[in-house]
Amino acid sequence: MRVPYLNCTILFDKPARGFILISDATVARKIFLYTNMSADLTIPTAYDHYRIIHDIYVLLDDGDQRVFAQFNLTPSQYRVLNLLDDSEGQRLTTLSDRLLCARSTITRIIDQLEGDGLVRRVNDAEDRRAQRVVLTDEGQALRKRVRTVHEDSLGRRMSALSAAEHQQLQRLLRRLRDGLRAQLNSDYRHLDHKGGSPTA
Repeated sequence: MRVPYLNCTILFDKPARGFILISDATVARKIFLYTNMSADLTIPTAYDHYRIIHDIYVLLDDGDQRVFAQFNLTPSQYRVLNLLDDSEGQRLTTLSDRLLCARSTITRIIDQLEGDGLVRRVNDAEDRRAQRVVLTDEGQALRKRVRTVHEDSLGRRMSALSAAEHQQLQRLLRRLRDGLRAQLNSDYRHLDHKGGSPTA
């Protein structure tokens, strides 16, 4: 079914449960195809939300990789740098918990950053058996440069939204994040109490 929209045409494809925006009558340019939209396009399901958020994550991650590659960093390395300072630093276990990564993954990232002179390991004053990771002067300087470029890039990538839409989106995302966090905490409390895997 074709529906006029401004100077374009929206082509609804019910078998694919999606739609294609066509820029003119002769040249079709696929702008957006969402193959998991609810069939009636009026009542989105939780899975519809999940797919959109997943697609946004993939697009943001791709943009991040392009930004960080200019500085020979990966998104994971930049996230670690953002959690560190030049004095107290963080334990590897804390970094692992904050980034939801395995300890071995964090260790590998720290080894790479340390090899590049961006971080260093120091003894933990509170626990002689542990070490903390702190930023070097070079690490601080690089993080400052990357942060400026990254924030500029995010501003351009999210410029499709108005100021009011940004505020509304922020409220909704915070509510969703807090709900997800509460659900996960509830699942793991159930796991600790009962044993076995968390319930859905």
